[in-house]
Amino acid sequence: MGLVGAELFGSAAGLGASISYYGGLLKTSNMLASLVVVTALGVLMTQILSIIEGHFDSWRTGLGK
Repeated sequence: MGLVGAELFGSAAGLGASISYYGGLLKTSNMLASLVVVTALGVLMTQILSIIEGHFDSWRTGLGK
């Protein structure tokens, strides 16, 4: 998500730039579509990393187990 934030200020292409561009033109439907894509990617990546963490969780040792 940090990359999207960086794109809002310094990029000419990408999701962050499209959010900034469409926001400046007050085209809220296009801006919200870009935000939905960013949100979906964030949820997808979180779920993928959770699955990977669950796979390697059996190797974890300590007081929490």
